[in-house]
Amino acid sequence: MIARKEQRDLFKRIKQCQQRIRLYEDLRAKNRSDFQNYVCDQKLLELRNEKKNLSLKLDIAYVQYDKFWQGKLKENEDKGITKIDIEKAKNVPFSKLLEFNKYGFTSCPFHGDTKPSMKWYKEDNVVHCFGCGIHLDTIEYMRKRYNLSFKEAVISLLRQS
Repeated sequence: MIARKEQRDLFKRIKQCQQRIRLYEDLRAKNRSDFQNYVCDQKLLELRNEKKNLSLKLDIAYVQYDKFWQGKLKENEDKGITKIDIEKAKNVPFSKLLEFNKYGFTSCPFHGDTKPSMKWYKEDNVVHCFGCGIHLDTIEYMRKRYNLSFKEAVISLLRQS
């Protein structure tokens, strides 16, 4: 479980990411060469993904905090997760979890990626990495990325929607 101090640190890191994103957006807005725009675009993609990951970690920290202190995450969790909850979680768009370029690619968080190799298939709401071969839906992504149980992943995704 993440302590309150670590949650505050996550807030600070998110705020720093927001400031750096604004800086690179300002740089991008100025008339620069194609190469400089490309570098700014890559850095913006990286920073936006970092911000989303920090936000998800914070959300997961709240889920774990609730679970630890209250013994439950939501009122209906006592009954368990329904099939409708699972479907809703699977339908949370990956764009809420990762930042994609205009071609639907992003850097894979599961291996050292220098160029975007993970493709989002919007119709099926799944991602596939051409670098490491991983193929995931939103629930499996959350489980693998943040080492969550199935139930925690579904609840975290429901909070995203």
